[in-house]
Parts: sequence; C-alpha cells; structure tokens
Amino acid sequence: MADSTLANARALIEARLSELERERGRLREALAHLGPEPARRPARRSSTKRAGRGQRQAEFLELLGSKPGASISELAREMGVQPQQLYAIARRLTDGGAIAKRDGSYVVVDGTPAADAKPAADG
Repeated sequence: MADSTLANARALIEARLSELERERGRLREALAHLGPEPARRPARRSSTKRAGRGQRQAEFLELLGSKPGASISELAREMGVQPQQLYAIARRLTDGGAIAKRDGSYVVVDGTPAADAKPAADG
C-alpha cells in the first residue's frame, strides 16, 4: 500500500514538472516576442559630496549672521540646498537659543559664535 502511495505521489510530481516545463517554454517564447529587454539605467548617484557633520549648521549660522532677518528660502538659495534641509537646522538652533524667529524670519542671538564673528548690520 505504501509503495502505491509513493508511486502515485511520484507520478503527480513528474506530471506537474512536465506541465511547468511546457509553461516555461511558452513563457520564454512570449518573452522573445516582446523583443530585447530595454537597457536599465544605473542608479543615480549625486555628483556632489555630502556635507560633513555640523557643516550645514555652521554655514547656516554664518550666513544668517551676515544677513539677519533672512528667510529660510533665501538662505537655502544662497547655500544651494533645498529649504527642507534648513528647517530642521533652524528648529534645532531655535530650541538651543542660538537663533530666534522674529516676524517670520530668523536672526542670530547675541552671544552665539556667528553673532560674535560678524557685527549685526544697522537698520
């Protein structure tokens, strides 16, 4: 009895493999009719290097020190980055007390190294 069960199982598996081989042939043929596979583009890599740790923040503070009252968009344009990159920096510096937001723009708070390095513009 066990031999017949094994023989049946073996026959079912062989029949299924045969079906799969025929299906594979049909799929290969259909694929050939589609023509050559389009060339894949390599993954995009930025040609610019990533800023070092703290570099953007230092650049942000220095630029804001020379342009008090500048908006994030203005600073981003000058720095050549997207504004989204600067919002996190501005929030961190505001929370730390290094800069303050006044009337929708930012200014360096006195006592911050960027404020000490560059005198505030009059006006």
